[in-house]
Amino acid sequence: MPHHPASTQHTPDQKPPTGLLEGERRYLRLSLAILCIIFALFNLIGCRLLIDTATEPDKSVLRRVGWNTYTDEYWPSIPPKPWNWPRPERRADFRGGGAFINACYATAWEDGTHYSMDVYASGFPLNTYERRTLRIIEHDGTILLADPPPGQAPRIRLSFVGLAVNSVTAAGLVWFLIALVPCTLAVLDRASCARQWAIDWLCPGCGYDVQDLPICPECGRQNQTRYRLARDLT
Repeated sequence: MPHHPASTQHTPDQKPPTGLLEGERRYLRLSLAILCIIFALFNLIGCRLLIDTATEPDKSVLRRVGWNTYTDEYWPSIPPKPWNWPRPERRADFRGGGAFINACYATAWEDGTHYSMDVYASGFPLNTYERRTLRIIEHDGTILLADPPPGQAPRIRLSFVGLAVNSVTAAGLVWFLIALVPCTLAVLDRASCARQWAIDWLCPGCGYDVQDLPICPECGRQNQTRYRLARDLT
């Protein structure tokens, strides 16, 4: 019985795996969940401590970064009834007073009614906590909305939308660096190794050299390497 010269070659132990391994999938899921929880706690605790440092918000310690008079500006927070609030005509933005501290004041007139919103907030990129003052006053001085009522200090509100967006944004950036990038590089490396098997005419089942053989003599698998390689190259 003729002896195939390829039988003297070194045979790899197993075919290089392709795609994500189960351990990598588990790591991606758990790392993202843990990072979201960690940054949610940072937002809940850190931003609350930041906004608590200013019992009486004073814009004199902040730096004005914008004063716009465009009618396409958005309000600094969500109005109680967004469909009843016009676009703000003027808006002043302030920064400073500590990390992730910002303030904004916006006003608008519509049919003789004056709308105003003054917000002192902490969080980035959206407000996690905010202390806001809302007023809707008619031209004759009638107060249609006062939150908080006159003479009372505004209370601190938690924005669940801002908490979710801020936590997911920060967690996603860190997760991209410590989980997604390494796993992607590992998948690309394994794909390169698997493609090298096809280039070297190795059996996908056991790694035996089947360049001139229709069937692998080691595991009996039909030789489809050349057909797969030709299809991939085209």
